[in-house]
Amino acid sequence: MSLSGNDDPRWLGNLEWDDHHSVPMIVYYNQKGGIGKTTNLHAHGRSMAQSFGLRVMAADLDSQRNMTYDMCGDRIRNYQGGEGQPGFYKNWINRRNANQAVVARTLKQMLEPLYGQQSTTTLADVELEQIEVEGAGELWVLCGDEDITELDNKINTATVMLETLPTLKNYLAAPYYAIMKAAKKCRAQVVLLDLSPSNGNLNKVMTLTSSHIVIPMTLDIKSLEGLVSICERLTDGSSSGWCHWGHFEGVRKTSDCTFTFPTRRPKFLGWTLNNYNVNKRGERVDCVRQDRLARNDEGFFQRICGAVTHCVVAVAKLCVSI
Repeated sequence: MSLSGNDDPRWLGNLEWDDHHSVPMIVYYNQKGGIGKTTNLHAHGRSMAQSFGLRVMAADLDSQRNMTYDMCGDRIRNYQGGEGQPGFYKNWINRRNANQAVVARTLKQMLEPLYGQQSTTTLADVELEQIEVEGAGELWVLCGDEDITELDNKINTATVMLETLPTLKNYLAAPYYAIMKAAKKCRAQVVLLDLSPSNGNLNKVMTLTSSHIVIPMTLDIKSLEGLVSICERLTDGSSSGWCHWGHFEGVRKTSDCTFTFPTRRPKFLGWTLNNYNVNKRGERVDCVRQDRLARNDEGFFQRICGAVTHCVVAVAKLCVSI
């Protein structure tokens, strides 16, 4: 999938609103880090906003916060003395209103009223603020939080203790509803999620409640393993499979609570191959001709294409069968 000013934008027609009246939500996910996941999301988000005129919200759900720094770096670094000052990032995201209440700039901040006290079952009173990216059209950022992994523990606790503490049911789908609330705030037409390179519970919830998946790749075995692993987790019919969990733990057990688990299933939107030059034949790098390396790369490229085809077919069957 490539997006530039000259690309045909008709594929965006597939990103329609679903029965939950929620905007299309695309997750960028691979459990291998450093493969261009954030870079692709940033480029696609800017292209959607600038070239196609869409209102886009990008949410940073990775504790490394690379996406936030890429899109809002100058603003963050210039805040109260900038980078290098003790706690400068937390000071930046912990903005307070006139009543000294925290104005949420991250997903974790939005969910703290719910996860912090079990009696709270609404996000209606959460005041939030997304950051508009300068010079990028209608592109907004829900910032990253270095402590966002705490949400994994909250969701895991809810899964384990659903029977004994029914109030925890709201924990499961709350991240999805918080993202939708943030999207509505900036009137986004599409949401892009930058997930962490892990198999955590937050990634599981956001993948299952997304409308589409993009899998960034590089030409190496770990990246390929990441693609295969995602496919296996989504299509595994056992109790450990993600979609099995979403259907039985999510949809069925949250049907009577405030935040019901959405029933939609993600579709495979595309994949990207980064750091790969298809025109390497005849080139010399450190006095070594690249013909042999190019042939090896082409062979591995075909392996990736085969794995992608398998993933697309498997996920498509899943969407039909559930």
